[in-house]
Amino acid sequence: MWATVPDQNGVNPKRRPLVLLVSAADIPAEETLLVVAVSHTFPTALPDDHVLLPYSKDPRRRAVTGLKVRSAAVCSWITEITREEIEEVGGVVPPTKLVEIFEKINKAADDGEGS
Repeated sequence: MWATVPDQNGVNPKRRPLVLLVSAADIPAEETLLVVAVSHTFPTALPDDHVLLPYSKDPRRRAVTGLKVRSAAVCSWITEITREEIEEVGGVVPPTKLVEIFEKINKAADDGEGS
């Protein structure tokens, strides 16, 4: 899905792809949706909190995610949006990538408990 969300510092809103962490069908309509932001700006050596997502630059082939440039879910960049803020729906994250995303979120939470 796509929506306009602030950057990781809570400023500079920008339209970007997002990964929905819980099925919208499982959340009451009036509640917010938990999402992880997706970025295409990151170093070649993937940071620990990033999960590379499938993409395709070839216009004849569409990646399951719908992404057209090298992109990654930034697992430390979790935010909430309302259904009204969703600008576009399209693409899916493969189950193996969702598992990776949740593992990185859980690891960060576990690491944070000891500080």
